[in-house]
Amino acid sequence: MEVLVPAAPGSFRVVLASAHPPDLCGGSFLRPAFQRIDTVFEQAEDPSGIVAHLRENRGHFAGAALNLLRFLNQRQTGLRYAWADQISDGATRFGVSSSAVARIVEASVSAPEIATETVALTGKFRKFNRRTGVWGLLTEAGPVGGRLREGSPNLDGLEVGGRYRFLCEERIETIRVSGKDTPTRTLVSHEPASD
Repeated sequence: MEVLVPAAPGSFRVVLASAHPPDLCGGSFLRPAFQRIDTVFEQAEDPSGIVAHLRENRGHFAGAALNLLRFLNQRQTGLRYAWADQISDGATRFGVSSSAVARIVEASVSAPEIATETVALTGKFRKFNRRTGVWGLLTEAGPVGGRLREGSPNLDGLEVGGRYRFLCEERIETIRVSGKDTPTRTLVSHEPASD
């Protein structure tokens, strides 16, 4: 994107193709993804409508959509796209102007929770650093961690090796240098796991 954005409008075309073959009915994995994107950009001229939609569908997708809009706003550019798959009658097209992007980003300032998703993690309590607030669980998928924030429940009394269910708010953060997406989790509540 860093290379494309300074170019003249319409001078670049990015073509995406699914890594998975279509299913027996001709559908693809791209269709549901693009339909979610369409629900954002079909309201491009209604910034409060987009922010309300993202608030209703808060989480990783909403955060990624906002990151794209902020990127476009920083570069003072708009975006147009079209997509189709094997079962489409024609291409679906949407776009957003640079002025609409600026209004959407301005409207989103009042909704910082949009990019936050609630997740439940169950595993063995591994660690807790009282000074930094960092904690860790060993789940079936491997070790996961997070941190406490002001108002988080106290972890005193939890037993290392005991099984617990942690309810967390998770936000995907992009590491600036590597570009890698990393989840950051803050604890909302915890309870002993019943299995």
